[in-house]
Amino acid sequence: GRLGRQNSLRNPRRTASTAAALMIGLALVSAVGVLGASLKDSVRKTADSALGADFILNPAAVGIGEDTVRAVRAVPGIAETTAFRQAEVRFGDSEQYPIAMPKSAIGATVSLSAETGSVSDLGPGTVLVSDRTAEERGLAVGSTVPARYPDGSTEQLRVVGTYETNDLVGDYVLDESAASRFDQDLYTAALVK
Repeated sequence: GRLGRQNSLRNPRRTASTAAALMIGLALVSAVGVLGASLKDSVRKTADSALGADFILNPAAVGIGEDTVRAVRAVPGIAETTAFRQAEVRFGDSEQYPIAMPKSAIGATVSLSAETGSVSDLGPGTVLVSDRTAEERGLAVGSTVPARYPDGSTEQLRVVGTYETNDLVGDYVLDESAASRFDQDLYTAALVK
């Protein structure tokens, strides 16, 4: 006590520097804590608004096989399991990684808020596009989008709906039949409800 008091009186500049460093350190720790809590809340809100699933099966390595998906579907208490594939597809002059999934997943395990058209019209030869991408590329319901698949085949996809941008789904959603043209037989992930 007394020694510290005398030391601070003898050299007040050093005392002020130490106090300033402590205040800056405390401010940084507080800021990181607030940022972390805010980021966690933001991720939770994004996931809640984008997914209707309770669990996501996300493989650590290559992908999920059909046998695994069947086994999950057979577990008592599982109401819905949506497995989807993803691959690099060229839409016009842009390379994207759309997901290919069954339309039954929309509203069950995947939440897509329709902006125009109908997200339930997804089927072979069609595509759903995020509202942001539709605006950027001048697309609307009824427009066609040229697609080049990983197997080299091409197709003119008809836009049947646009949806509110969903960061977890991406900018393009294809019908599950398009996955037969992908270069990957394994599922990218599965959503379980």
